[in-house]
Amino acid sequence: MVGATSPDTGKSLELQVHRACDKGLCRLIGPQPTLISPQHLTLVLTGQQLTLEHDDGTVIARLTAQTSSQWRQAARTRHNAVVYFGYGFELHHCPTHRRLMASPAELGRYIDSASDNGLLAAGLVSVHLQPTPSVQDRPPATASQ
Repeated sequence: MVGATSPDTGKSLELQVHRACDKGLCRLIGPQPTLISPQHLTLVLTGQQLTLEHDDGTVIARLTAQTSSQWRQAARTRHNAVVYFGYGFELHHCPTHRRLMASPAELGRYIDSASDNGLLAAGLVSVHLQPTPSVQDRPPATASQ
C-alpha cells in the first residue's frame, strides 16, 4: 500500500483508492456512506475477465473471476452493479472468501473496517457483457509448414 494525505480531511488514505476516486468512485466514509453512480465508469466482462474502466481508456482494476449465471443475468437485466474498490479483503484466499460470501454480517464488518481505515471506495457502475466467441465462431486452425 502507498499512503497519501487527503487535502480535504488531513487523514491518510491509500493512494490507489485515491486514484480510483479521482476517476469517479466515492470513498466510503462514516456509518452510512453514500453510494454514487459515476457516469464515466463501466465494468466490462469478457469471458472470465472483469475490467473496471473509465471512458478515457484508463483501466482502474482488472481481475479474473468466475461469475455465476445469476450474476450475469442480473447484469443483463439491471445494466449496473455495485463495485467495491479497496484493500484488506483477501478474497484470493479461499477460506476467507467463503466466510465473507456466506455471512452478510461478516462481510459488513470487513466493509466497515476497510471504510474506517480509508481503504475502500465504491460506486454503482454500468455493466457491459461482451460476448465471448464460441468454438463454432472461431476461424479454423491452419497447419503451419
